[in-house]
Amino acid sequence: MKKKIAIILPYKEVYSDNFAGAASIWVRDYNLLSSLSKETTIYGNLKKGIKPISKNFKNINIDKATFSKTKMYMNYFYNDYLKNNFEIIEIHNRPEYLNFLLKKEVSSKLIFFFHNNPKEIKGSKSIKERLNILEKTDKVFFVSSWTKNKFFEDLPFKTKSNCEILYPSLKKVKKFNHKKKNK
Repeated sequence: MKKKIAIILPYKEVYSDNFAGAASIWVRDYNLLSSLSKETTIYGNLKKGIKPISKNFKNINIDKATFSKTKMYMNYFYNDYLKNNFEIIEIHNRPEYLNFLLKKEVSSKLIFFFHNNPKEIKGSKSIKERLNILEKTDKVFFVSSWTKNKFFEDLPFKTKSNCEILYPSLKKVKKFNHKKKNK
């Protein structure tokens, strides 16, 4: 089956059950519920011996990077993009990755997810950078209203038609164990 969707996690994000960060958990939960998971490839960087959360994961090993890890990571992804010509590329929390793909003039629809304060992430700190993201992406998602509000701070408007809040998904707990502490 041809893969239509690519999800790019930050290369420091660990897509593993034991070490998953917020973005990995978010992607895992939506991937489990998605009818398109068989058409989706999730890209990330895992160290040797770490098992990914799902089978549709593709590892981009950048352990031997002698220069920019971001550039090496994105060059690997771009070469895979040229082979697969994804219809949609979903980028999580790294405007640098978005800018890389824009310079390469990819033909895919670009979707961007903000998990953290956009004003503290390289590539979205300035008004000009945030306006560029709004203009050049097909859709921008925020995992909370706080994150969206931070993005639009100091901008001449408070929202755009291509922006939406998409809260993290949660599995419903059927029975709560009051004795277990880590729930």
